[in-house]
Amino acid sequence: ESARKRKCPDDDAPSLLGGVNTRSNAADEDTGAGVGPQKSLVQSKLCFQASIITPRAKKKESVPKPKETQQTFLDVGQKNFGPKMCSVCNFIFHSGAKGDDAVHKIHHDVYAKGVRFRKFGPDEIAEKIGPHAILKYPLQGRHNAQITETLRIVDEALGSPPNVDPTRDGKIFIYVQDGRAVACVVAEAIERAYPVIPQADGHGQSTLYDSECPVRATCGISRMWVHPAHRRVGHCSRLLTCVRRNFLFGREIALAELAFSQPTRDGHALARKFSGTDRFLVYR
Repeated sequence: ESARKRKCPDDDAPSLLGGVNTRSNAADEDTGAGVGPQKSLVQSKLCFQASIITPRAKKKESVPKPKETQQTFLDVGQKNFGPKMCSVCNFIFHSGAKGDDAVHKIHHDVYAKGVRFRKFGPDEIAEKIGPHAILKYPLQGRHNAQITETLRIVDEALGSPPNVDPTRDGKIFIYVQDGRAVACVVAEAIERAYPVIPQADGHGQSTLYDSECPVRATCGISRMWVHPAHRRVGHCSRLLTCVRRNFLFGREIALAELAFSQPTRDGHALARKFSGTDRFLVYR
């Protein structure tokens, strides 16, 4: 028994050693199982620290923009100081200011000589009068800069609102001389008009008409304008004659079918002369 007792520890030693080894291996396995995540966590921390330590790219220093200068003037009693109005084109500008002088030059050229019409196609020509031409365009739709500028000048000169009535079909007739628009007539389709009540002295402007006796009319003249430097030479009469021939396709409009829209004093005299009667037609 004593030998057996002595033998028991020896016999149990390997099992105990094996138990120890087993536990140590299990601990190693447990520890080994956690090596991967711990290692990746350490690497991520190092990368994060490296990103913090890495210096950022320096921003380029912005160069300050130079301040815009402004032309100033000294008032020492000179006559041309301050804004002034051009007697030809009525443009208000500061003489000596580079920007004002450039804009005034363009504006003055248009009013002094007319809008430039250098290039136009053969389909735009309604009639040729020697070296000059009468151009025809539709009233509705989009227009180029030349036509738009001409209509603006006409409306400004006559004190009329822009002719933008979309319900009436119309045409624009422009007299071009030496590459400039020197006269313009705007015509539109109408159905009726009224005879003017003549004044007793036969002079001046009359806007009175007989509203109880409407008559049939085909064409109404809403705008008549001639450049001040080209008046009294028959440009407007030529335009009205061209309107009669080219407003309708294949038919000339009779004088009795032509009406005018509230003419000015000069327009009243021209309408009376062109129609050949004091009771010419007006429309509204």
